[in-house]
Amino acid sequence: MAVSVIINCFNGEKHLNKCIQSVIDQTYIDWEIIFWDNQSTDNSKNIINFFNDKRIKYYYASTHESLYSARNFAIEKASGKFIAFLDTDDFWLPLKLETQVKIFADDSVGVVCSNYHVLDELNNRNYVQYKKRSTNIKTNDLLKNYNVGLLTLIIRKSFLLKLERPYFNYKYNIIGDFELVMKLSIICNIKYLNEPVAYYRKHSANISFLQKDRLSIEFNDWINSDFSHTNFSSFKNYNNIKSMIYYYESLSFIRKNNILNVFNKNFFKINTKHQVILIIHIISSLKLMKKIKLNINIRCS
Repeated sequence: MAVSVIINCFNGEKHLNKCIQSVIDQTYIDWEIIFWDNQSTDNSKNIINFFNDKRIKYYYASTHESLYSARNFAIEKASGKFIAFLDTDDFWLPLKLETQVKIFADDSVGVVCSNYHVLDELNNRNYVQYKKRSTNIKTNDLLKNYNVGLLTLIIRKSFLLKLERPYFNYKYNIIGDFELVMKLSIICNIKYLNEPVAYYRKHSANISFLQKDRLSIEFNDWINSDFSHTNFSSFKNYNNIKSMIYYYESLSFIRKNNILNVFNKNFFKINTKHQVILIIHIISSLKLMKKIKLNINIRCS
């Protein structure tokens, strides 16, 4: 089996049929689906059984696990030379696997990823996620601007096996993809295709404030780890991660109405782009506070 497609599911029935069908419709047919059901209580299992395809291998988790733990369990079941990932609410274009697998003819390539379309909740195609960029992705590029969509990712399994287990760090809730790709960038070449090969379904306009708080915590943990400091601190763009941490911390201050705390010493460690965005957030927050105060005065008068 050439490609193992990891699909983790927890109550993902809404878009599951389209997700699975997009794999079946691939022009490249040497694949298997490792479908890891993380104790769903909806109709997910029946949808999988409906396809009646021997290439789909269904596993029901004995206990409900975190997303990254579930991904690790699914990887252990994979028999393919390459590992791909797809979430239940996303789907691929028919040439996705065929186009990407060809690039692995170069044995030094360990990871292939691509651009993708973004859909809103009404199934409107909003935009292509990334502008045209280099087809060679280096570690320093990822530190400057991490833009790898997991739904487009294929990993050569032989390089994955060179990493220490667990492949995805289960202590993370958000940045597990990032950490895995960063580790792989040290030991293999990463190739990027500008042509979109998939559709990502965006369920809300922005990451919630709570998630941004969590991002700050997880990136702090990552950047302070011995592994991160040893392997990445010498790169030019390493400090960009620190800038992002300070940015999310400052957003947290705004959310808690501690706006003055944004202008502490950390503000001047943030890159110019993040400083501009923060100032926009501050202005919007002050306008909202003024509007709330005005409404209160009107009601009290």
